[in-house]
Amino acid sequence: MTEVLLHTAGAIVVGLVIFSLVSWLLCRRGFDRRFGRSDTASGHSWRPRLEDYPDLGREAVSFDSRGNTLKGYLFGPLDGAALVVVVHRMGGAAEQLLPVIDWLVGLDYQVLAFDCTGCHNSGGAGTRSAAQAAIDLDAALDWARRQPQFARLPVLLYGHSWGGHAVASILRRRPDVAGVVAVAGFNHPARIANQSQKDAMGFFATIEYPFFWLETRRRAGAAASSAVDGLNTGAVPALIVQGARDPVVTPAVSIYAQQRRITNPQTQFLWRDQPGRDDHINLVCSAQAVAYQREIVESLARDRTANFSRQGRDDFWERVDRRRANQLDSAFTAVVQDFFAQALDHAAKR
Repeated sequence: MTEVLLHTAGAIVVGLVIFSLVSWLLCRRGFDRRFGRSDTASGHSWRPRLEDYPDLGREAVSFDSRGNTLKGYLFGPLDGAALVVVVHRMGGAAEQLLPVIDWLVGLDYQVLAFDCTGCHNSGGAGTRSAAQAAIDLDAALDWARRQPQFARLPVLLYGHSWGGHAVASILRRRPDVAGVVAVAGFNHPARIANQSQKDAMGFFATIEYPFFWLETRRRAGAAASSAVDGLNTGAVPALIVQGARDPVVTPAVSIYAQQRRITNPQTQFLWRDQPGRDDHINLVCSAQAVAYQREIVESLARDRTANFSRQGRDDFWERVDRRRANQLDSAFTAVVQDFFAQALDHAAKR
């Protein structure tokens, strides 16, 4: 009887070891696919481009992040009231935040924007993990503090999605930041990586979560921390924005869903539930922008039925007014403008 039990226990142990090894290898392979390089997107979209903002002055900058050269720009007046560092969503680029950057420059802020590791103009074989933006943001803040013009300037952070997690979680290491706005940010990088695999893996993805956590930790180190941990480190003012029907960062895995765990008394929340402006991208857009986006889709559908040539497609997208398609919602910008003013006032009194 004892011998049978020992054989059974041994078989279970061997099975668990094999399961763990296979699971870890599959997880690593999944990460390599999920977090590969993201290069320049096609011009056949209404995503904003630098050429759409010819009046927005900029200076090219670059800095190192764990051996990769990240490239970006400084926008705005040299004597700005504060430096706002903006962080884009996963697989995106600094260009995608141009509507926000343009608006911030109009408020007399200087803005630092950059492409994260593995994205567009920056180096890196891939984006590595859902925590990589936090690592790159840390490098950006190191670079900024080495610049004489920013040595004593208050720093504000604005991040979307990947960047939303970054600007909140970074507070564990950067409690001197004056304030953060996290738009559509996820709470934990391992959880969002695990969620992204559930369509393909189903319930098996839930069983595999510990391996997602370990692989995220292996790739990102201490940066693989939650947004809640960052927010609760001190009392840095934070504004958390979430769309009610976000299909990418669903409310369940969002920072917004963690309200009861957030003990920072300086945290504010903004819920976006207007139809058509409650998803991952358009939650910051105006009703006019969303209506124009629909016009673009309808016009494109009509033209496609009329033997739309490649040159015709190129001409079509060249006529698209990308500034109009990405116009920010005035109610959203009013909240953020007021929040940043309050955050700077709070920082001045600390």
